[in-house]
Amino acid sequence: MRAAKKDPLATIQRSFLDPRSFISRDGRQFLYGEDTSVRRHEVWERCGGFCEVAGCNRPFSEESMHMHHDKPRSKGGDESMGNLVASCWPCHKRIHGARDTRWSSKEA
Repeated sequence: MRAAKKDPLATIQRSFLDPRSFISRDGRQFLYGEDTSVRRHEVWERCGGFCEVAGCNRPFSEESMHMHHDKPRSKGGDESMGNLVASCWPCHKRIHGARDTRWSSKEA
C-alpha cells in the first residue's frame, strides 16, 4: 500500500488542532497529538467504559482504555470511528498476540 496523499482543501476545511493531522485524498483521517486525544475521548464516550471486543465487556477507566485499529494504519486504516475499538489491556494484548507491541501498560 502506498502512502496516503494529503487532500489540502479537505484538511484546511477540517481545521485540525495538530498541524500533522490530515485528511487523505480518499477521505481517510490521519490524526496526531491533540486530535488523537479528541478522538480517544469520542471512542470513550461511545463505549461507555466497557470493552468493545466481542465476548468481553470488561469495565475500565478512560485512562486505561486501549484504542485498537481494526484495520492497522500500516495496511491503510485510519482513525475513523468505524475503525477504532475501545479495548481493555488484556484483550488488546490478546488481539496482537505475543508479538512485540509499541505500547506499555501500567497494569502489566
